[in-house]
Parts: sequence; C-alpha cells; structure tokens
Amino acid sequence: MDKGELFQQFVRFTTSVHQVTNDMTKEIRIENITTVQYKILEFITVSQPVTLSEVSECLHLSLPNSSRELKKLIQNQLCEKIIVPNDRRKFDIRLTEKGTALM
Repeated sequence: MDKGELFQQFVRFTTSVHQVTNDMTKEIRIENITTVQYKILEFITVSQPVTLSEVSECLHLSLPNSSRELKKLIQNQLCEKIIVPNDRRKFDIRLTEKGTALM
C-alpha cells in the first residue's frame, strides 16, 4: 500500500468518526450546557488533565473563548482547576465528580 492510499483511508476513517460522533451527540440537550461546552467536557473526559491551551488547540477555539467557556463550566461545578505544584501560574483542568457523572 502506498502512502497516498494509506492517507486516503485515514481521511475516510477520520471523517466517519466525526460523522458518527456528530450524529450521536447532536440531539443531546443538557440544561445550561452549550454544544461548545459539551465538546470541551468530551475532550477533558478522554484526555484529563488538560491545559487551557490544549483545549483551545484541539477544539480550534481562541484562548479567550476557551477560557470563558471553561469559566462557565467551573461555575457549574462540572470541572475544576488544579494548580501545578512546581509553577503556580499554570493549572490543569479536570472533571469534578458532577462532571464525571454527567459525561
């Protein structure tokens, strides 16, 4: 199999995964949770702990938008900031028990 064919199979697979994910989650309506916030929670669920920049990069959001949406999730007690012990300026983000139960 040449690299071009392998790449095309990868693109088809990735497209299928995104389509199935979209189909499965488009009807989900959780009170006080937007679609963007749900996608952030999904990402945190499979990758925690994460940083703000990882959320921003993965979901193609600006840092200010990611920060604003995470602030809302923290206010709803669905995720929390954990300060990195070696550098108090940095923090990781994890789901709370309430966030884990929701997901």
